[in-house]
Amino acid sequence: MCVWFSGECVSRCFNPTSGLSCHTFSRKLASALEQVDSLQHGLRCGVHMELAKVCADQDQLQMALEHVNKAQELDRECEWSEELMWLGERLRLRSELHLTPPSTLQQATQLLEQVKSVGGFGSKEEMRAVLAKVGSLLAPRQFTVAIGDKAEETSQTEGDTAREIEEGGGEKGEKEKEGKEQEGTEGEEEKEEKEEPETTGKDGEKEYQVLKQQIQAHKIEVGSTDDVDRCRLWADLAKFARKCQVWDVAFVSAKFCLTYDDNRWTVSPVKTGTQPSKTGSKSKLQKSSSVSVNRSRSDVSTRSSSLSVAGAVSLASGPAAEREAGRQRGRERLCRELLRTLAQTHFIHAECAVYQLKESGHHLGDGLPPLSPSTSDQQDAENKDKLVVWPGNLSLDAYSSFHRGGDLGVSLGEPWLVANAATYLSNYSQHLLEAGALSRLVPVFRPLLDSLTAATQLHTGSHDIGGELVCHVSTVLAGGLVQKWTPSPPDPTKTDPTSKENLGGRKSGRGTATGKKKGGGGGETQLQVSPDGAPELEEALGVCERGLALARDLPLGVRAPLLAVWVCCRQLLHQPIPSNTLGVEEKDGEDGSVAGQARAVVAVEMQSLLGNRIWEFPDSPTLNDTFDMVSSSKWSEEDSVLELELLTRTARLALLQKNYTLVGKCVSQALAGEQSRAGSEGASEKKKKKRGKKEAQCERELLSSICSLHGQTLAAQGAGKTVAARAAMEAFLQSAKYGRDAGSYQRTIEAARHYGNVCRELTETALDRETLRQPLTQLLAILTSFLPCRSSRHSSGQEDVCEEDLQLNVAFYNILFQIYIDKGEWAEGMKAVEDAMWATPRSIHQCLAEYKLIFKSRMGKDVAADMIRFQDAPEEERARLWYKVACNSSHPRLQLTAFQNSINTLTSPEYVVVKIDYLLALSEWLYCHQFPVEDALSHLRWALALLMDTVREEGKREVEEEEGGEDGRREAKFECGVLAREKAVYILVMMAKLQGKGSGGHRESCLAALAHCCLMWKAILDSYGGSVSDKASVTLPSSIQEWVDFTLTDELRDFVKSAEDDCSIIRTPGLTSHCLGALSDELCGSGLQGLALPAETLRLLLVESLVQSTANSQLIQLRWTYIYCIPSPFH
Repeated sequence: MCVWFSGECVSRCFNPTSGLSCHTFSRKLASALEQVDSLQHGLRCGVHMELAKVCADQDQLQMALEHVNKAQELDRECEWSEELMWLGERLRLRSELHLTPPSTLQQATQLLEQVKSVGGFGSKEEMRAVLAKVGSLLAPRQFTVAIGDKAEETSQTEGDTAREIEEGGGEKGEKEKEGKEQEGTEGEEEKEEKEEPETTGKDGEKEYQVLKQQIQAHKIEVGSTDDVDRCRLWADLAKFARKCQVWDVAFVSAKFCLTYDDNRWTVSPVKTGTQPSKTGSKSKLQKSSSVSVNRSRSDVSTRSSSLSVAGAVSLASGPAAEREAGRQRGRERLCRELLRTLAQTHFIHAECAVYQLKESGHHLGDGLPPLSPSTSDQQDAENKDKLVVWPGNLSLDAYSSFHRGGDLGVSLGEPWLVANAATYLSNYSQHLLEAGALSRLVPVFRPLLDSLTAATQLHTGSHDIGGELVCHVSTVLAGGLVQKWTPSPPDPTKTDPTSKENLGGRKSGRGTATGKKKGGGGGETQLQVSPDGAPELEEALGVCERGLALARDLPLGVRAPLLAVWVCCRQLLHQPIPSNTLGVEEKDGEDGSVAGQARAVVAVEMQSLLGNRIWEFPDSPTLNDTFDMVSSSKWSEEDSVLELELLTRTARLALLQKNYTLVGKCVSQALAGEQSRAGSEGASEKKKKKRGKKEAQCERELLSSICSLHGQTLAAQGAGKTVAARAAMEAFLQSAKYGRDAGSYQRTIEAARHYGNVCRELTETALDRETLRQPLTQLLAILTSFLPCRSSRHSSGQEDVCEEDLQLNVAFYNILFQIYIDKGEWAEGMKAVEDAMWATPRSIHQCLAEYKLIFKSRMGKDVAADMIRFQDAPEEERARLWYKVACNSSHPRLQLTAFQNSINTLTSPEYVVVKIDYLLALSEWLYCHQFPVEDALSHLRWALALLMDTVREEGKREVEEEEGGEDGRREAKFECGVLAREKAVYILVMMAKLQGKGSGGHRESCLAALAHCCLMWKAILDSYGGSVSDKASVTLPSSIQEWVDFTLTDELRDFVKSAEDDCSIIRTPGLTSHCLGALSDELCGSGLQGLALPAETLRLLLVESLVQSTANSQLIQLRWTYIYCIPSPFH
């Protein structure tokens, strides 16, 4: 009973959450054993030693020394002598603050123990200096050079460090604070100088080679002197430096420690069994190595207790023999402890290497050569010469350290070390797993799987390897081998664009491919697997089957990825899937549910591989049969996510085949299952807590995908139908909600894009837009939760949102603001704009601020302060915003100010046309708001003067230009002439209207407008004459009779139409036709009916060629008959 209680207490004594309580129980246990004078001396010795370690961690040095002395008295067999001497020496040196030991090894031990007792102090640079001092004591010359420090820097901080340790990390004196302030800037400069070499490959490689040279020199210099103590000190220094995140010191210290991993310490081989390991204890992927340290101590304690019991039973063999046997067991334990320490140091060394890679902008595996198709040792040796030197060396060191740590775990018979090695490699290779580069992990995971396989045969109680970890490593290794030999598809530019794509969406690897036609006809090209890959594909198949056998008792959701790789292996090997079995033994439930679920997984994977053009499985199930397999299986709560994944994949395949009925079935079953799970979770709080966060996230992502597929189906089925479009939009909105709950930006923005494509049809009228108010508000709230903004409430903002996604947000906001404008809800719209600007990044604020100007101007507020935001914008943009404010303002004074600002903002000659348009708008506004007519006429004269100046400047430029040739000059003249004359006619007609028929300037304005109309005719006919062979036949009429006899030919109409398409000479033919009609009315009202013929003829040409209105054409011909009392010559 005491032995069991000791094992339980000591194993939990190092747990941070229960260490104090177990310490109390262990102390009571030691007291009880002492009171009864127990003969279990080994057990009592082990308890006192562990109590000494706990007291030392709590800084109770005197009590720890007492426990060490008691343990030495009880160690009659000398089993714990070396460890107790080492522990007592370290406690003694830790307590002697004012004494300096004679040897450098003891000085390093004293300084390290005192620093660990303080638990860290000061800044990171100060801690680094102290730890570097410890390393320099262990290797005076080599460590200082290897770490990259100068001796002067270390000596400057030595005195301050000693004082800080004496005070126990407490408050410092005023002198120390002043010194620290003076050294602050120097420390930052030193930090920058030390970080610079890591950012360049050449400097990093140089430091790496220097480190190797110094380590080799230290190994030759020290040899095997005090190798046990030095190994322990280097390991403790590396562990503490890693805990303090002083990565360079930890890396170099671990490197020095690993020089002792040269097989100088060995242990007896561990007995292995043939039965598979238990699967009840599942290894979780975790990065922290502190768990490894805790487990190692508990292992030592438990195992030492059992050894002590064995020693106590054999008391009859004599004192000398017992002491010799105890020393032998002590040496065995010491070797195991040192090898365990080396394994943990390997992990620390690899972690530090990964950190250095990240600091320099690299990842683990960068710089290594691509995996060759052959795995021979000769080619692997050649590949090592091709790696990028510094990142490649660090990556190789990290991989080697992880592998070596796992191998030591197998040698020690401690599977938790192997599990930690697999955990580290899986976590630090996550970037390659996410990128789908599984083939690069084949040489990494192949030896790891061998170690895991060997560790599964060890029976060590609670530290067995879980099948989940073996299944994960097997999936990665087999997937990498499959990806390596999967043939690449042909170039899409050289193949039929209508060929079927790979439905499974798998990335092709490095395999070779040849093509042949299916059936010898004109079918699709079939890809062929290179025969060189058969051995590795067979290896991948064996890995899959062994992994499935070891993970037989795990949920199917854990084994599903491995099953998928198993199906891919069989396809590449052209091996059919057995009709009655899966090739591996499956444990059926009462109704065969497990095997049925596995067959459903295999069926879905077979359907996904049908379109990759490699090899089709004979007698593969149809898509409807696959759905029946999935729906008819009974899925447990653990495999609910797998069921949802299979339904989502089936729905996606059905959508590609346009099987909309099957998509609806998949969606219905998936949503029904989600509602039932939500109800059960609501009823049982324990079940809800049992579901992991990652599992819930995957479920939400799958629900988002299947809702998106439902929306795409509805949109495809009811194209052009409003009801179907609204149903599809509702599905996309639900998909976005699930994407937000899952924290997946990609799912959310994909649903938003589909929503925008569908809702585009429902934004043409105000009534349709009103129905989008509530859904758009919800969708924008979802999207803005992912955007980086100024508010600290949005903690899930992502900085990698692309410009296209931001523009999608702007488009949605534009629709929402237009809804407020339609309803005249200016205050609500203003609040919506402010909320949007608060919740979105500044890059899109200018797009939203335009609506803020509109709402403020509608509310009669001044917008001068808001226009400051656009002070750096182009002048055309600022003028446009002022013009929009003028058009929307409700106060006449603010309108006039906005018009004036829009005109005065334009100062560049390139914006003269825009300035003329604003002047015309201001003239109209002045006339409509009862301003003096002369004010409106003055702005019209200003606009006409600007226009004429522009025409003269363009004429001079056309004469001077000679590079464009005759055709280019004619086209430019045609555009400028027609456009400028059109604008001049519009201005002069407005002036004539304002002046009135009785004024003196009325007739002048009408005649000037007629002159510009004739110039428009001349530009059109000159350009038309250049495109026909008989140029003399196209001449401008010079008399009224010639205008009466003028005929509009079909060729002329076609020319004007083509010229409008190519050059946009008349941008508003309807408005120009109206102005020409007004000019004709003014001329007729002044008694100049004969002069109206050019205007009427040009008006008829524009109506028939550009406007293409039969009613307007007939109206013009009736006016011709009414004015001239003769039939229209164009009828």
